[in-house]
Amino acid sequence: MVLLACTFPGTICEAANVSDGHAAFTRKDYTQAMAILKPFAEQDDVQAQLKVGFMYFYGEGVDQDYRKASFWLSRAAAGGNPIAQTMLSRMYLYGWGVEQDSARAFTLCKSAARNGYADAQAHLGILYAEGLGVGKNTSAAVDWLYKAGISYLTTANREMALSMVDVIREVSPDNFMIYRLLNEIYEETGENHREP
Repeated sequence: MVLLACTFPGTICEAANVSDGHAAFTRKDYTQAMAILKPFAEQDDVQAQLKVGFMYFYGEGVDQDYRKASFWLSRAAAGGNPIAQTMLSRMYLYGWGVEQDSARAFTLCKSAARNGYADAQAHLGILYAEGLGVGKNTSAAVDWLYKAGISYLTTANREMALSMVDVIREVSPDNFMIYRLLNEIYEETGENHREP
């Protein structure tokens, strides 16, 4: 899809496609990215909705506006984007731009976690550990934190995988999942296993 995009009022419009917007976002030219991506977001492009929501959330290329961020992230989340679901979950948990609703935060996070998104899995583990939006459940917390560690490991993010070991240790100090995750990490990286 190609749309006409005007970066600045009064300038000549030129044809832009969604990949131009994603490229501008990647190089952190957020003003250009917003100008190109917002029309695509309005046309229900889920990735464009996510990035527009991100820019409003962090105030990149626009003034920070949690309400506008929640609008765009809600649309991307409804389209099944796990990153949008996770960001929106945190917004509901803390009441940023939306009415605080820990049950809604839990539901959104669980949906993203089930899709294998590591950040959502880690966040869901914390929600279970703290009893936010759901009854406190140490076993479920450890299971989701372990899954997050494995997901981080499969994306070559060893540091985040190791951080899940520390979080599991905080939630359940002597849990065997600590050793199981450490074994996975050391097998993947070829390091010698060291006791925590």
